[in-house]
Amino acid sequence: MSEIGKRLAELVRTEDSRAWPAVNAALNESPESPDLLYLAGCLLRAQGSLGLALPCFAKALSKDQRQPNLWMHYAATLHDLNEWDDAIKAFTVVHAMVPKDAMPPANIAAACSQQGRWRDCLEWADKALKLDPENYIAHISASYGCLALGRWAEGWDHTQYIYG
Repeated sequence: MSEIGKRLAELVRTEDSRAWPAVNAALNESPESPDLLYLAGCLLRAQGSLGLALPCFAKALSKDQRQPNLWMHYAATLHDLNEWDDAIKAFTVVHAMVPKDAMPPANIAAACSQQGRWRDCLEWADKALKLDPENYIAHISASYGCLALGRWAEGWDHTQYIYG
């Protein structure tokens, strides 16, 4: 990423009010830049504009498929839009890229939970918890999965991550 791109990324990360005008101006100069499309997608997603964020991420991925963060935001946006199967596919790509990160399998578990695929949910939650025993998304998914399958004691053990 260029020096300007790094400065723009910092504005996005800190949710600086100057971020959107700066990213928009940069995109006007370089509309095919995967880094700028990614930053635009992040800003739009943070604002709740999921339907606009998704094509920004998709276009960025059409230019560069090597960035796990780009895949993760794309997958999360699909998840937010209830596109569970596509989200799982994208999270699977992230998991292959960063196999020691608990978030991709935790998010796959969450998507499986949304679909009522309880055994798959627990399988992915277990993978995530082996990588990070405190991963709250994996615990929440495991709670729903266990309770749905009648594994009450185990399910209630995980609920502390829901209720604190």
